Amino acid sequence: MAFFSVSLKRSLLVLVIMLAALPVAAQSSYSALGLSASPTEYIGEITVPFGDDFSLYVFVTGPDLAVLPFELAAIDWALLGSCCGGSPAYYVQTLLSETLQHEGNPTIAVHSTADICVSGNFIVLAEVQFNWIYEPTGPFYLGVATLAAAVDCEGDPWIMTGLPLQVIPTGITPTQDESWSSLKTLFR
Repeated sequence: MAFFSVSLKRSLLVLVIMLAALPVAAQSSYSALGLSASPTEYIGEITVPFGDDFSLYVFVTGPDLAVLPFELAAIDWALLGSCCGGSPAYYVQTLLSETLQHEGNPTIAVHSTADICVSGNFIVLAEVQFNWIYEPTGPFYLGVATLAAAVDCEGDPWIMTGLPLQVIPTGITPTQDESWSSLKTLFR
């Protein structure tokens, strides 16, 4: 029983030390980093004819699409494709914004920094252009993720959540149901 109380005291001491190390103002809601079909607001869906290039916008917004609760100084991000085999569309060009500098490749990592700290309810980080790699079998998702906490003008970190975008291709060849015997003949 004495071991338990010593172990419990140590655990409580570690917990108190960890809590003391947290910033004074805890983050109670999360701002978002996402992809949008529009450069002025979050639109989480785009319909694109297969074969046509298309643009999406990497953006930052406050909780519930409201004003960002801090002035953005820097953020690290990367594009995400839908799971299981990769995305049928691939980025081809990133158009830089007037207020941010970007270093890196959007499929690996981009470090974006603001020349002058920016704020607002919808801050476009970059316009990213895509083209098709192969014909998709149906709708798929693209997204963008933070690679580290965003940093405000005072150097404080902010945890971000994500907002994905669904791409709905048109003009694709629909998949046909195949019988089991026709699938077996493919491997004979």
